[in-house]
Amino acid sequence: MMRRAVLLVALGAALVGCTVVPNQGTGVDNGNHPDKRVSSEIFEGIANPVDLEFIDQMMLLSAQARAIAGEGLSRSGTSELRTQAATVYETQGVALRQLEAWRAEWFADAPAAAMAPIEISQLIPADEVRSFDQRFVDALIAQKEQMLQLATDANGKVEHVQLDTLVKSTLIYQPNDIARLKTYQQKLLETTL
Repeated sequence: MMRRAVLLVALGAALVGCTVVPNQGTGVDNGNHPDKRVSSEIFEGIANPVDLEFIDQMMLLSAQARAIAGEGLSRSGTSELRTQAATVYETQGVALRQLEAWRAEWFADAPAAAMAPIEISQLIPADEVRSFDQRFVDALIAQKEQMLQLATDANGKVEHVQLDTLVKSTLIYQPNDIARLKTYQQKLLETTL
């Protein structure tokens, strides 16, 4: 039991935010990204639609975070950022597998969410002025901020204890990660001036 609680807290601490799907009427509101829309039909007749939508969105977030991290692993110019990317890539793999297991266990009868392919050029847009490392850090910050918003919106609404623990740990750890990345972002800006 203790090991599971530690895993949930670690999972929450490790999750990195990514572009999220819009609210489909289940109570979790995190932006308007029509290209990533999850069909509202998935949630019809589901006993815990907020939980299902939260899981589906977190699965998308984890997959996108891994895509960003993979790009950082191959293109970053600093060992510190490659280390950050490796950590994100690994932890998001763990997160994705856990979320998939929960979805299969709790919502086996729900249709699969249709998700658009991940476009890395949308997550880390090209820019002739800023370096890849600057854009990579910007993408990580944006993703973590969206993850924090998703958790904020789901706080007090999810019904499964495991998801509530994940939401709460995300609310605790994401602000620290965002602050740390913003400090690094400032350092990158200062080195290019």
